[in-house]
Amino acid sequence: MTLNAGKRVALVSLVAIGTISAAFFGVAAMASDDAPTVGRVPEAAFRSDGSIDRTQVPDYIPALDRRGDIVGYVARDEVMPQEGLEPPGELAPQDKPETVYDKDLKTVVGHMYPARGFVPVGTDPRDVPPISVSISEGAAK
Repeated sequence: MTLNAGKRVALVSLVAIGTISAAFFGVAAMASDDAPTVGRVPEAAFRSDGSIDRTQVPDYIPALDRRGDIVGYVARDEVMPQEGLEPPGELAPQDKPETVYDKDLKTVVGHMYPARGFVPVGTDPRDVPPISVSISEGAAK
């Protein structure tokens, strides 16, 4: 799966912060044939062509608030659809929120909204200020 620039920035930001937070908070993957896997996206999942090997991505990855604190977990299948189910070069549609689950992976604690980030259950996303992102294509001449 290949990512467009905006979605790559969002996923890389989520992964980068998740990596730091996961290391700090000691998030470990649950290993069991029956239990879903939980943890950060491993560095080895990022291919040199910019795509991601989703077979190396845990079933649930940390969702972070604006401070970088883990607020729950998002399902891999919600943010990274299976190969062949999405248009080439695309991730899941980013105009809809992704569900954020508590550590039991069942209780909904909020949603990740495009351009807003984590919004807890009971909070109107319109009350959360948008996140501003700027992308630089290199040094100005």
